[in-house]
Amino acid sequence: MPKVSIIVLSYNSKQYVLDCISSIKASDFKDYELLLVDNASSDNTVEEVSRIFPTVRIIKSDVNLGRTGGYNLGIRHSRGSLILFLDQDTEISPRMLSESVAIMDSDEGIGGCGPRIYYFNDPKRLWSAGSYVAMTTGRTHFIGQDTIDCGKFDTVTDVQQHPTALMVRSQITCAIGGYDPEIFMVYCDADFCLKILEAGHRIVLAPKAKVWHKVKQFSLLTEKLGMKNPFMAFLIGRNRIIFMKKHASMPNFGLFLTLFLPTYIVYYSVACIAELKLRMLQAFWRGTLDGLRFVVSNKKPLADVYTFLNKTNPRFYCDLFPQI
Repeated sequence: MPKVSIIVLSYNSKQYVLDCISSIKASDFKDYELLLVDNASSDNTVEEVSRIFPTVRIIKSDVNLGRTGGYNLGIRHSRGSLILFLDQDTEISPRMLSESVAIMDSDEGIGGCGPRIYYFNDPKRLWSAGSYVAMTTGRTHFIGQDTIDCGKFDTVTDVQQHPTALMVRSQITCAIGGYDPEIFMVYCDADFCLKILEAGHRIVLAPKAKVWHKVKQFSLLTEKLGMKNPFMAFLIGRNRIIFMKKHASMPNFGLFLTLFLPTYIVYYSVACIAELKLRMLQAFWRGTLDGLRFVVSNKKPLADVYTFLNKTNPRFYCDLFPQI
């Protein structure tokens, strides 16, 4: 059995996937299997990967399962004792896998680890050295984001969560039930990592492991807030509430619901109106109302996500990882 199962998702992002796989193939660590989970792409991703990288195991879904459903499908087909969940719009360093495995092997109490992540177009500038959600405000903070790496993150450090690239013990992944399929995407990494911590395991930064992420800094406020299209705005409004209800303490959730959520609603709404993003505003409000229904009923129906997805104008359709 392979030591590591690497799970990469794809949805109409052929070139990103090919570049990501190429960087994995250049790794100095070879004891792995690579699984590509395709969420019903229509851009010949599967055919190209099969032709260029015939050893990659391809699991093709007939429908878009989202980030959470796609990863869960990959988990069910994985065989490694460790699983690396890796965004397809990344490229890894040759020693990323070996350094991450060394961290995981060093301490059984470590349930997961992640690398230092840099901007692909600014390769010395950090995108993230881990992240956390403030459990009163619900705001996500990326550690070290937009700073030049000058050695501040050279040691193994405990973090609340790690986005984009996360190595986890497969036994723990199964014990916590994998990803929550009802979340679909947005706050799914935070939810997954909090479940690892709540199960009594640590998540750490693997400082010598490095990844470059193909994202850029945005100029519009709505984009900086993560609302790149109406579907993302819908999920942001919805999933922040669901995440906080699941993981915040009762007093903290009360503060979030009565103080910080109204502030978010006003701030995001003003940003949409100022930039004349009225469809975005409508989507954000609809997602917020969907999240509030979860507070009342404790149900988060995935059907609502697909309903919104299907009714959204195709030109605003959200890829799993928006091409930017």
